[in-house]
Amino acid sequence: TRIEGDYPSHEVSPNDPLAKQNSTENNSSSTMSLETNLMKSTQVLRERTIVHEYLCYRTCEYYARLNRATTIPSIVLTGGLMLFNSNTTADECSGSSTVNNLLKGINIAGNSLLTILLSVQTAFKFAEKADYFFNQPKKYTRLHGNINDEIIRHNTVRPMDAEHLKEWSREYNALDENMLYDYPPHIIHTARTKFKNHHMPLVCNSTSVLDNDIPWRKRTRPWRKNNHPLPKIESPTKDMKKINYI
Repeated sequence: TRIEGDYPSHEVSPNDPLAKQNSTENNSSSTMSLETNLMKSTQVLRERTIVHEYLCYRTCEYYARLNRATTIPSIVLTGGLMLFNSNTTADECSGSSTVNNLLKGINIAGNSLLTILLSVQTAFKFAEKADYFFNQPKKYTRLHGNINDEIIRHNTVRPMDAEHLKEWSREYNALDENMLYDYPPHIIHTARTKFKNHHMPLVCNSTSVLDNDIPWRKRTRPWRKNNHPLPKIESPTKDMKKINYI
């Protein structure tokens, strides 16, 4: 039988110096773990903001070029048609029917081309998209600057502030959710290649998978050099029977 007092008690006295030391070490380790997580989350948010800045600048340049490619010909064509119509009014009255038909054909072709250019500008909104993506990166640049200031203060003065990270995360999510227009797919692909070592935003991770990741889309092309034959791939048909094809 066990008699009270035969064995030492396992209760630790609150005044025990060893217990105080262990408690202090646990608190410091938990604090450092929290600081590490906050710093990592801040770095992830910073990298995603940088990628958005790049996407906005490249998209602005892309739509600005398309806008110039349609606006300048429209202006030139409008002025040319005005001069052409003003100079050919008297010639149509005195000229032969062949000349008159030729002038009408040129006039109709010019007006048709002008209509197509104006319709393309209106439908695809090149100017509006260029202005939007010109102003959008300024918001990401301001957010990027705030994150950099917090990282500098963390490295020099004080620990990371979790409230600031929450505020920036809400601002970043609001910018991401309220995006009016999509980035062009080829610019997203360029960003994925350029920032392959960065944490990518959702708009880049949710794009369609590349053909290299989908083996059933690969086909042999005789015009390519060093074209190796592909293995046979099983693919189900409508009646759920499996056939082999190359």
